[in-house]
Amino acid sequence: MASESELSKLKAVKELIFGQEIKNYDAEVKDIHAEIGENKAQNAEDTRNQE
Repeated sequence: MASESELSKLKAVKELIFGQEIKNYDAEVKDIHAEIGENKAQNAEDTRNQE
């Protein structure tokens, strides 16, 4: 099993390699989630206006 020091080093390497990518994907997911919410609200309003 890896020691605490080795795990810390692995986490640091992971952050260096993938950190920015993960942050970019997280931002994209948040944007998509917000857009879905806006689309749902617009769809509900459009449905009310058609009735």
